[in-house]
This record gives sequence, structure tokens and C-alpha cells, in this order.
Amino acid sequence: MTRLPDSARSYYLYRYLLGRLAIARKQDGSPNSRQTGKRVGDKNLRKILPDLLSDEKDWDSAVAKYKKYGRTTTGELVEMLGTLKETLIQDYKTHDVPYGRLLTTEDILSALYRLIDLTPTERKRLGLPVGDKLTLLQQTLLSLQLKDRTENYEAVFRAYKEAVGLRFTDDVETTITNLDQVNRLIEESVRAELSHLPNRATHYRSSQKSSYSSEETIVELSRKAQREVRRLLIRSGNTRVFFKDVTAEHPFISSYLQPAFIKKLSQTVVKNERLTFHLPIYLKRLTIGSRGPLPFSDTSLGTEEFS
Repeated sequence: MTRLPDSARSYYLYRYLLGRLAIARKQDGSPNSRQTGKRVGDKNLRKILPDLLSDEKDWDSAVAKYKKYGRTTTGELVEMLGTLKETLIQDYKTHDVPYGRLLTTEDILSALYRLIDLTPTERKRLGLPVGDKLTLLQQTLLSLQLKDRTENYEAVFRAYKEAVGLRFTDDVETTITNLDQVNRLIEESVRAELSHLPNRATHYRSSQKSSYSSEETIVELSRKAQREVRRLLIRSGNTRVFFKDVTAEHPFISSYLQPAFIKKLSQTVVKNERLTFHLPIYLKRLTIGSRGPLPFSDTSLGTEEFS
């Protein structure tokens, strides 16, 4: 039987929450449904525990009878985990459960992750990556959250720098030496950053271009990043001679413009453009005042007149 994603998530969530974390047993070893439900603060859960522990196919019938448990909210799960944690601590103090039954940070995070875990079909629909590497990534993230030590902080910081492209010194790609290579790398990076864009044609309104095609957007943002690189080159010294021949080797490019930096710059241009859409900034008024030569003079020392 095909199970809806929310029902599937609920099944694996409650199987973990009730069948592993909260499960209470009778003297003969059979599940104690009433005590298990009481531990999480919801006695009604005793009604679905037998179906939950028997087989997946029975969960559909249980959800049909108790629809509330087919769509659990984050707040409800937090409340159940909080109650379970407190209950197990009390049971431990009264010697009713061993220390191994107390909830750990890993237990709590694992339960919360099950609530938002997407199915492969959902990931494909949203265009998100699918594969075993996601399981490894989730387990890595979980492991990094469990310990609060200095070496763990360093590991998190290294992973962060790698993820956002700040570990330029570790880049092992071929060195770029001229503007033509810079231009091509920028366009490749922008195109990769905008790979989610569907193809569309240029839109005109009253014979005037009103919005870019997807290809024009890539070209425009690539040029914006390329202009930023040229500004850097100009600030570095007399580089205009290299602009005429983009294939000429440029000493500043080969020494300082690493491929990882160019990629990060290109990605930043794209992200800043998106921020502009969400948080546009408009100048309501612009006042231009007369000042001395750069750097600006200290007005506290009086003003100077220039003819």
C-alpha cells in the first residue's frame, strides 16, 4: 500500500519515540501500552502502540482511526520529548529504569530530525539532492552537535569555511593567469549558481525590454562580477595595458586571484542580487556637499577654500 509522506514520517517518528525511547514493558516482557503513553504525556497513544509495533501496514489503519498522530507538529513533539525526559529522570531516581534509558542529546535530535525528514520523491520534486551522501551529512551534523569541545569547534569552523568557500589556501585547482581565464571561470560559476533557472525568452512590453531571458540574466551577472575583478586590478596598480589583450599573463592574477576566490566572488554577486529583490534600497534624497581633496579634511580644524 502506498503511504502518504506525512503518514510515513509519523510512522517512523512514533516507532522511534515510543518503540525505542519511551517503551515500557510488563513483567513478562510484553509492551506496556498504558505506561508508554503516560511517559510521553499522552495516554491515548496506548491505542496505537500495538499497531505501531506489529507491522508497517497496520499503521495506516491506526492513522485512519487516530488522524491526530498522522500529522504531528513540532510543538507537540517537543512537548512529548520534554515530558519523556522528565519522566525518565524521575524513574531513574526511583530505580525504575537504568541510566541507559535516560534521553541523550542524540536521542532528542534524532527524534526531531525524523519529523522533517523528506522522502526521495519529495526531494526530487523540490530539486534537492538525493543519495547516500545525505545520510552521511546528517550523521556528521548530528555528531558535531553532540560535543562542545575546542577541537569540535575547530572541526565545525573548518567545515563552515569549506562550505562557504573561504578556504582559499587549500584550493588545488590550476592557477589562472589571465583575464580570459577569469572571465570564463566567472561565467561557469554564475551559470552553476543559477542552474535552477528554467529557460525563458526575453519579455517585451510596448516594444521595450521589461525582463531578461534566463541566458541574459547569466550574462549580466557574469559581467557584474567581471567588472568587480577589473576594479580590483585597477586598485592593484597600472593594469590597463592588460585589458586590451585578455590572454596576456597578468602577474597580479596569477599571484592573488585564486580560482576559489573567483568562484566565491561570482556566487556573492548572484546572492547579493537576490537580496536586492527581497530587500530593495532606494535613495529618497541625495545631498552633495563641497569638500576638500581626498582624504576628506577634518572640518573641526576649519575649512579651506579652493578656487
